[in-house]
Amino acid sequence: MLRSRLFFLPTTGRRRSAIDRLDSDSLLIIFQLCVHAEPKCIWSLEQVSKRWKRLARSSGALWSTISLSYTQDEFLRRSPTPVQLARRWLDRSGDSAPLDVTLHLANVSLMQADTLQRLKDVLLILLPYSHRWRSFSYEFIKESLIGVSADLGLGAEALGELRAVMGETPLLERLSISDTQGLRSMNTARELFTIVTQPPAPRLRTLLLRGVRPTDGGPGKTSWDLQRLDCVKTAGPEDAPGC
Repeated sequence: MLRSRLFFLPTTGRRRSAIDRLDSDSLLIIFQLCVHAEPKCIWSLEQVSKRWKRLARSSGALWSTISLSYTQDEFLRRSPTPVQLARRWLDRSGDSAPLDVTLHLANVSLMQADTLQRLKDVLLILLPYSHRWRSFSYEFIKESLIGVSADLGLGAEALGELRAVMGETPLLERLSISDTQGLRSMNTARELFTIVTQPPAPRLRTLLLRGVRPTDGGPGKTSWDLQRLDCVKTAGPEDAPGC
């Protein structure tokens, strides 16, 4: 009798919140909804508690939307660096989940050597995983459309390194490459477009280009069976890239 009474004595410990009482499957659904709305929220979710961290890291799908979006200053100075974040995202995404990758650079005043080096370092991490890409998006937004673009391209040596690590793209369904200025014959957007379209992309259905021509694509363009092609000519001189 005494033992049964002790069993029903109230405890004085901290009461669990309603969300902490949810089962793991329900929490994972909530996590998925958050990540769908804002991919970067996964970093905040895993810091809430040990349970949330363990749960977040148990699902590779939660880490399969990689969003590297920066201003130029953030791209060069933020810690952890874009390279470190890309590695962590890829490590936690597991081995098989299809990847949706976004690389977005905004408010770029000058495409200086340090920016180009950092960009190359990030691409060297991402390109070897191209066999898992479901979508890939690169967007370069210059601070001002006035004057001549300072984007002189990555250069022959860097391009050689990137081509060497670029894999196949059997799952790629959507490709978006955008340069808001694109005035020079050489710029990173057009170079990157050439690299990522080297291999065949038999599932590619959507191609979105700005400041880049479809004809700039690599040999893999012969495999495309597009359902949607959006190609926008950038503001600039008459010989600026267009469709």
